[in-house]
Amino acid sequence: VTEMMLQEDIASTPFEEPEEIVPDFKATVQEDFGNDSNMNTLSSSAMQAALRGEEPFKEVERRLETELIPIELPTYDQVAQPNRADLTSVVETRGTTEHAGGVEGAMDQIAFEIANACRRNKTLVVWLFDASNSQKDRREAIAQRFKNIYEQVGLQGVGEGDLLLTAAVSFGDKTTFLIDEPTSTIEPLADKIMQIPNDETGRENVFTALEDVSRKWGKYRMREKREVMYIIVTDERGDDFGKEGEKMERVIHEIAKAGVRVHCIGNAAIFGREKGYVNVTWTEGENTFTQDLPVDQGPETFYPENLELDFWGLSSRKRQLNNLSSSFGPYPLNRLCAETGGLYLVAGEGDRTVKYDFELMRPYLPDYRPIPDLNREIGSSKAKTALVTASQKFRIDRINMPLLTFDGSSDQILRNEILEAQKGEIVILDYRLDEVLRILQEGEKDRDQLTEPRWRAAFDLAIGRVLAMKVRAYGYNTMLGQMRINIKPFTKPNSNFWVLVPSTDMADAIPSVRKMAKQAEEYLRRVIDEHPGTPWATIAEAEFAQAMGWTWVEEYVPKDGNMAMGNGNNDLPQLLLAEDQRRREEMRNPRPRPQNPPKQ
Repeated sequence: VTEMMLQEDIASTPFEEPEEIVPDFKATVQEDFGNDSNMNTLSSSAMQAALRGEEPFKEVERRLETELIPIELPTYDQVAQPNRADLTSVVETRGTTEHAGGVEGAMDQIAFEIANACRRNKTLVVWLFDASNSQKDRREAIAQRFKNIYEQVGLQGVGEGDLLLTAAVSFGDKTTFLIDEPTSTIEPLADKIMQIPNDETGRENVFTALEDVSRKWGKYRMREKREVMYIIVTDERGDDFGKEGEKMERVIHEIAKAGVRVHCIGNAAIFGREKGYVNVTWTEGENTFTQDLPVDQGPETFYPENLELDFWGLSSRKRQLNNLSSSFGPYPLNRLCAETGGLYLVAGEGDRTVKYDFELMRPYLPDYRPIPDLNREIGSSKAKTALVTASQKFRIDRINMPLLTFDGSSDQILRNEILEAQKGEIVILDYRLDEVLRILQEGEKDRDQLTEPRWRAAFDLAIGRVLAMKVRAYGYNTMLGQMRINIKPFTKPNSNFWVLVPSTDMADAIPSVRKMAKQAEEYLRRVIDEHPGTPWATIAEAEFAQAMGWTWVEEYVPKDGNMAMGNGNNDLPQLLLAEDQRRREEMRNPRPRPQNPPKQ
């Protein structure tokens, strides 16, 4: 293969920034794509776009009455174009998620799969490597084990001669073929994998790469009747699954109909969130930046199911609670593996990610059926429709939690800060909570009809969190109003700040708020008791442990404002002060922002 072949770029579909997905939950008559195996267990999901208007729930119901627009499929050179009847045919689903124990464990499993394929027939294995910076170490680790994996296959007497052919591509913004035609000689190919240049665009067009590979090497399946296996190596979900997932559906259909099995060596998705984070340090001019850069690692369901609602007053645990493992791969790739009978092998979960026992998580398997089937399922239940609508509200309309610390160096300064707080983020938060609570309470009528563990855990956690936050918002407004009218004197000579900290004292709460607090505790306790050892229980425990009332605590802040920085004091008021002081400082003196952060 010449050096020019090494750099051969295949003309790929131009990248388009994905638009906000606005699905319709419609009652369709389309047949299921998969079968009734455990990969199709109904599960929790969440809507990809907020439904606007004063009555969001009625807007969702209106959308359910619309018709599904059929997907128009393209024609491939090597793969025959299916007719409409093919689109609704049943394809057996045998794939699953497995935790492989790192790259080495994943490669051992892949060796087993290749050996089994070779026993059945001549086999072609195509490796698709994510060319992003964050995958460099994993690419090299796999390349170093290439010889070993093929020796394992050869020792079993199934890989001699041209019985096993191998090819490889890298993908980022474009697809690059590392070899012109598949080969039975591994060493040169391993060297080329080691030399894959990093793609600096930050795009992972994995579904385009699958299309390109099928066009170029589909003949090995169609004409030679070989077993064909695609193995994707990545740590993200991909950027090109299409608006409402139509490209993902099309590619999955084509590959499954051709009888090609797809495996993936990847990362577990972050629970209920699109973004995971990789800590990176780099230099621009005279400035050095260390930052958690976002990577598209989730969510594990097509529709995010978790309320992206911040944790108010839990300063020391926010990062942890926003970085929980789902235990499953990101939906697009896990669904691809599931529908083609392949495996999604979890080879990494992040150093700072909270991990869970996968055996306990198996009953919470996401639903990997086609998007129209998910829409139909969600639209059939008010509780499910309410959950996905509410989840999307906080995903799009994100807000900061209100400040909990107030400068009391003079009565006038304190009154001004309280007034600003009463007019600021608490107003937005309270409005959003009211809006989402109305949606969830409408769905609450069908809550007892939820039978799947994933749906029950997600719904109960969502309504429990919103109720608890509503109680906290009421108490916050009450405490600010009382302090503004009747300022409390400090009892310590050096005190100059007032801090609101969680308290069990709710003596001033009106009966309706106390009732709401009791309901919140009931929902959160139900999640803890019914779903132990899961991400839902972790979040519910954090919410349940934090009291819903507030009390004032006086504190001292040095004139330079640099309190609690490096003094080892982990007291909650100090942590809250430190967090709010950072926010104030950033508003007064914004730090230089990086112009060209590295792409991951």
